[in-house]
Amino acid sequence: MTNLLELGLDAIERVSTYLTDWRLARRSLGAIDESRFAATGSKGTQSVSYRVLPQLFDDRIQADDVLVDVGCGRGRVLSWWLDRGYRNTMVGLEIDDLIAAETRQRLARYPRISIVTGDAVKNLPNDGTIFFLFNPFDRASLVRFRDKLAGSGLRDRIRVLYYNAVHIEVFREDPAWRVAPIATRMCLDCKVVHEAFLVTPATKAPCGPESPRGA
Repeated sequence: MTNLLELGLDAIERVSTYLTDWRLARRSLGAIDESRFAATGSKGTQSVSYRVLPQLFDDRIQADDVLVDVGCGRGRVLSWWLDRGYRNTMVGLEIDDLIAAETRQRLARYPRISIVTGDAVKNLPNDGTIFFLFNPFDRASLVRFRDKLAGSGLRDRIRVLYYNAVHIEVFREDPAWRVAPIATRMCLDCKVVHEAFLVTPATKAPCGPESPRGA
């Protein structure tokens, strides 16, 4: 009976996810693709569940934040931010040129969104303040990412939302960063429960006003 219930809930979640993708993009945004750039430390494309996104981002985005999806893939998180009504500047970083081109074309009508192709660490926007990671790197690349953030002129305002945090020890071992767990409910279409963390500088300046929402 338990297996049948799990299968039923799984099916409901998958249908709900597909319908949300279709409403936002008129296509499926879910995929698990092997990386063509594994030698650079980049992981393959994978899509986060819609179920977990409000738990990660609600009440954390401010009006003057620049939102960065590190390894944006087909743009599910970017589309969700838009649907949520955030008016912030948004940047998607994607190493796979084919996927990046596809996402850039789909979101071209939104001037506040930029899709940048190439090495995410080299292309980190100088004005980024919120960075979303869904396990896009190996450990060595995450160390590069951490060290690049440490040199940011906006370092005191940076927040990293790290989901499926396979290499969270990269931040924990550095006293310049504070790591706090984020309680997330299990998404029904996931076979494992992914850990989530909020990473902030050890000393952080106050944030600005809450982000307005709307069309």
